[in-house]
Amino acid sequence: MLRLLNGTYLAIVNGKHVTLKFLGNNRCEVFINGNYKGIGLFEYIKKQINFLEKLEPQTRIEYIEDSVLFQELNGKKVDVKI
Repeated sequence: MLRLLNGTYLAIVNGKHVTLKFLGNNRCEVFINGNYKGIGLFEYIKKQINFLEKLEPQTRIEYIEDSVLFQELNGKKVDVKI
């Protein structure tokens, strides 16, 4: 999962592009493949995404199309911490 500086988190789960937009107070908006799915508990959803990534580690290294990646990162600073 990638964390951007503006409170947006990006992940690939089972071949789907998942975006979480942190709203504060443990709430976030959930987007799957760019479609809005609703608001949920941030910590719970993040934990479930991390769990699913551990089940299928190959999904973490799946190639992301440049058009999709740069659409998400366009004009945003990425916080890369290991």
